[in-house]
Formats: sequence, structure tokens, C-alpha cells
Amino acid sequence: MTWNYRIIRTEDRGETWYAVHEVFYNVQGADLWTENPVRVIGETTDDIYSTLARMMKALSRPVLEVVDDKLQEVT
Repeated sequence: MTWNYRIIRTEDRGETWYAVHEVFYNVQGADLWTENPVRVIGETTDDIYSTLARMMKALSRPVLEVVDDKLQEVT
């Protein structure tokens, strides 16, 4: 199973929110994702830099949203 950071759009009380989540993949595609957005933490500043660099890659990928308990690209 592999994973990466992705932007997931959610709607709550008429407001739209975008947040970074970890998304895990199996051979069929996106399988699991973190319920809550991820935090940027690390044991060193290099750890934080590395995490932020991986999160920045999520901005180059399509935004996702949860539809019927599955992730789909926002159109």
C-alpha cells in the first residue's frame, strides 16, 4: 500500500473547506484517508521542510472530495 498527501474539499454548514490529508492506495485506487487534516510536525526543522515539500506536491494534483464514502476528483 502506498500513500501521499492530497487536498480534500469538504462542505460544512454551507461553507467549503480545503485541507491536506494523507490518502492511502491499494491496487484498485484510493482506499483510505485520514479523517482529520494532517499537522506539520517533526523532530527537526529538516523533518518539517520534508513534510511541507511533500504537501506542496498535493497542490499539483486534482482536488478530491468524499462522495458515497469514496474519494472522487472534484470536477
